[in-house]
Amino acid sequence: MLILTVMERKPSESEIRSASQMILNLFVITEKEATAHAEGLLNLAYGWGKPMELEKKIKRRLGTEYKWRSDYSKKEFEREEKASFAGYESYIQNKKRKP
Repeated sequence: MLILTVMERKPSESEIRSASQMILNLFVITEKEATAHAEGLLNLAYGWGKPMELEKKIKRRLGTEYKWRSDYSKKEFEREEKASFAGYESYIQNKKRKP
């Protein structure tokens, strides 16, 4: 998993290539589109000023826009997202119950 430590700078060519390759491995997309998305997401990441999990962000952003290369990867991501949302929902419900 690629985790970026965010600083006030532009992404390097190697970071863009790495993120672009990740996108190409996950989705049916052209190399040009993958590079554009990679650069855009990395620029956003640097603007947030905190570490982020780029792979998860890529899957969330592009998973509904492009066809997944692997049904297994798609289902695994959906399972992880469902579990994550269930955890948040449980936390919120517990907060509401406490006076």
